[in-house]
Amino acid sequence: MYTIWFTLDCNLQCSYCYENEKSGNSSITYERLDEVFNFILHNQLGKNQNFIVQIHGGEPMMEFDKIKFLIDKLKNTFGDKVYFRMTTNATMLHSSKIDYICSNINELLISIDGIEEAHNLNRFYKSGQGSFKLVFKNTREVLERKKDAIARMTICKNTIHLFSENIIFLANLKFKRICYQLNMNEEWEAGDIDLFYKQIEKVEYIIKDTSLLDNVKIQNFENPLKKTKLNCDGGTKSFTIMPDGRIYPCSMVVESQQYLIGNISDGIDSKKVEELECKSNEVTSSCLDCTHTSICNGNRCKIINEIYTGNAMLAWDYFCVSQNLNHRISKLFS
Repeated sequence: MYTIWFTLDCNLQCSYCYENEKSGNSSITYERLDEVFNFILHNQLGKNQNFIVQIHGGEPMMEFDKIKFLIDKLKNTFGDKVYFRMTTNATMLHSSKIDYICSNINELLISIDGIEEAHNLNRFYKSGQGSFKLVFKNTREVLERKKDAIARMTICKNTIHLFSENIIFLANLKFKRICYQLNMNEEWEAGDIDLFYKQIEKVEYIIKDTSLLDNVKIQNFENPLKKTKLNCDGGTKSFTIMPDGRIYPCSMVVESQQYLIGNISDGIDSKKVEELECKSNEVTSSCLDCTHTSICNGNRCKIINEIYTGNAMLAWDYFCVSQNLNHRISKLFS
């Protein structure tokens, strides 16, 4: 997978955004996109197999013309071998752009947190004004053209109590798939998780007693204990490319010099990748006695552990909280 940051800029200033204050050139150039294309063309990942190009930002739609430039160029060369994925805040999905995006992006995720109250609490413009009204309008237009678009919801402490109401809203909006994630920038305590679980129980009741969610897939409700691969593939099968050409193993570490593995002009530093692989192959010591070791990112994402705990072998609390919640969900939906 190639994750390409088209810009560091965004027209929103969401409270939970982990991408604020990134450094370097703010937007990718056409010359850099040519280098990205050549990198993909000559990389083994793109030669004999299908691969994913993830269009990323900032808000990527701020660079729509450049997105179109790269998509067209890749499609002309690789055809159906390349699969495009993009997450957008939907504020810039104007009518003139929706047709192209819906026709060329295979997997389109729209950041929408539910009803107006929930959405505007955390997803607002730099002026402080909520973004719901425009997101709602554009989302309806997207779903008319691309019925498999995905709702991407972030759960914050100030929106937990609205989760079941948000699910109903998104289902009525005709989303067929809803993904959610706990805000990574908040510390989740037992009381917060208990409150969230009560909301999940309300959704389970709706699923059993009504037909509203019959055709809606909600992330983690169907297979919450899915096994994860142990090894991180950053630098071997996954590359995150910044607007200025720097390459990192994943988007979570793009400002950490110690995880810089190369640049688009000179290629990948194989020694750096080997170091990451060696660390990734170890079992996280704090996970040895845990029954969730084979299904938890706390055992897989050593880099994230190191960033948040200072120790690659000490699982980040967020991973533990998320996985324990999934374990409870698995019993509810058994």
